[in-house]
Amino acid sequence: DGTVYDGEMKRGRRCGKGKLTFANGGTYEGDFANDVYNGKGVLTFGKGEQSGNRYEGEFRNNLMWGKGVMRYSNFIKYNGYWRNNLREGFGVLSWPNGAEYKGWFRGGAVNGIGVFADQSGKKHFGLWRNGARVLFGSHMNIDSHWMIDGHGVRDWINAKGQCARFE
Repeated sequence: DGTVYDGEMKRGRRCGKGKLTFANGGTYEGDFANDVYNGKGVLTFGKGEQSGNRYEGEFRNNLMWGKGVMRYSNFIKYNGYWRNNLREGFGVLSWPNGAEYKGWFRGGAVNGIGVFADQSGKKHFGLWRNGARVLFGSHMNIDSHWMIDGHGVRDWINAKGQCARFE
């Protein structure tokens, strides 16, 4: 298939440190165990749907799993937790225009309590579901616990890092 491996082997399997170069130009460099990515490494995506993306972090059984940073080819960056190749748990998603979301993710999408700061610095606190803010909060208490006041809204974060309102 055109994949080339340079690294440590054990009983004919990739094990330890190594580098894979794929036929599409992508690479993985890092830890291997039992012939798969396991541990820490850097995955650079070659030609295809995710071309130019670069992930640096933890892997489990060839999947992005644990703490890691994804730098997307469109200059959006995610720094946080991953599970099964999806953003999962607490993370920070930042856009090149200065907008930033800090909060919880589930299934790859903004899901849970978080705050979105748009490019002007205006903050949108609240409860988010699949990228849409469904409840908003007005403040945090002294221990940084979120206070949700229960007012319903229908905002969402678009691909440009802007908070838009559903009509």
